[in-house]
Amino acid sequence: MDLICPRCKNPILPEVNFCPQCGKKIKEPPPATSLGSHIKVYLISLLFPPFGLGYAYKYLKYGDKKGKFVGWVAIILTVLGIGILIWTNAIIFRKLNQSINNSLQGLSF
Repeated sequence: MDLICPRCKNPILPEVNFCPQCGKKIKEPPPATSLGSHIKVYLISLLFPPFGLGYAYKYLKYGDKKGKFVGWVAIILTVLGIGILIWTNAIIFRKLNQSINNSLQGLSF
């Protein structure tokens, strides 16, 4: 059964994402499944954790097996990235605190 494009009224097939006549988006295209796109998602999830959740949602929402795998890996890497950020910030603040305390001990009031 063909659908009708809401913009140009051209008949379209149910599996198309865009109208072939006018280009109107009919439905959301599936996320990219190439190795390069997976690596990009994984790096963003690990290095910029909050943004990884957006990619995870996009891949989990699409629903195929490969997409769900990418989505779950993105969530795991996002959580790992947040843990790394907390750990490194704790180290930095601890060293900064020690440095300030050492500086204050050297001062005489």
